[in-house]
Amino acid sequence: MKKRVEVSFCETFSYLCTVKVHLIKKQTIEDYIRKNARSKASFEIWFSIIKRADWTEPNDVIATFNSADILGKSSERIVFNIGGNN
Repeated sequence: MKKRVEVSFCETFSYLCTVKVHLIKKQTIEDYIRKNARSKASFEIWFSIIKRADWTEPNDVIATFNSADILGKSSERIVFNIGGNN
């Protein structure tokens, strides 16, 4: 099950901005973890990384999560592959 997050990008003066992660629906993730206990560790690692991340551009996200995909050229959304997409 893929989880989507909304990411805010700064197009002008991006060197002054940070990339912020906003979970669209955290409850969906929590429900999934309750039903699929094996996924809990993967999501906990992912949550801890995004909480501490200091990204300044979308490519920083990809550098941290090389399996993440930016949706479209001008999209503000990224799909993360969590736990090997199991």
